[in-house]
Amino acid sequence: MSGPTLLITRPEDDARLFAKEVEAIGFAPVFEPLLRIEPLQAPPLPDVVVQAVLFTSANGVRAFINAYGCLDCPAYAVGDATARAARDAGFAPVQSAGGDADVLAGLVQAELEPSAGLLIHAAGESVAGNLQGVLNDAGYSVTRIPLYRAKKARSLTSSLAARLNNGVIDHAAFFSPRTAAAFVRLAQSAGIGDKMRTIAATALSANVAVELRVLPWRSIDIASEPTQKALLAQLLQVQQERESGVRI
Repeated sequence: MSGPTLLITRPEDDARLFAKEVEAIGFAPVFEPLLRIEPLQAPPLPDVVVQAVLFTSANGVRAFINAYGCLDCPAYAVGDATARAARDAGFAPVQSAGGDADVLAGLVQAELEPSAGLLIHAAGESVAGNLQGVLNDAGYSVTRIPLYRAKKARSLTSSLAARLNNGVIDHAAFFSPRTAAAFVRLAQSAGIGDKMRTIAATALSANVAVELRVLPWRSIDIASEPTQKALLAQLLQVQQERESGVRI
């Protein structure tokens, strides 16, 4: 499709789902997954009562379903996209923390009793934050099960490098500090960091934006809240301002 081009650096499954959303508001997605998701050997589930499963990514949902199927218990998700993946997988009810891991811990403490059973945190090999520790300190029994690893890309594809060199990327969206830092590193390694001057970067959070500031972007904007919906709204606002001449 035609329209302003948007670089999407998410892992492939997440990128395809996000692309449907951005196409609906007039952007032309350009895919460059900087992390490849690889499943890990899943251990047997503990033979105890599981009162809820905690998901901090849609990749965790997919990996859990592939390993165990859907459990007959509630799910708690860090954000709306992860919650949607859990609902699609069959979990009910599903609560979303709106993109905030601290809110997720608070939801669990507000709605679940420590004595009611085990909490399973379905996660990747590497995790950000300390959800398990916070809940353990509050008296909950939490088992974190690593179900996948995210392998970093070693270089930008020649196709993307050519697009960047030719100045045909208008926007770039970044959802995590890890992918933002990876992009910065790979762009610098390819000697094309200065090509970001024509690209407007939109970050899911301030932590993501910090990683991007190493490069000379046309602009760096931050979503009003750490959700995909807010990031999409920010992208659209940036493009509309550019079209109206508010931004040069």
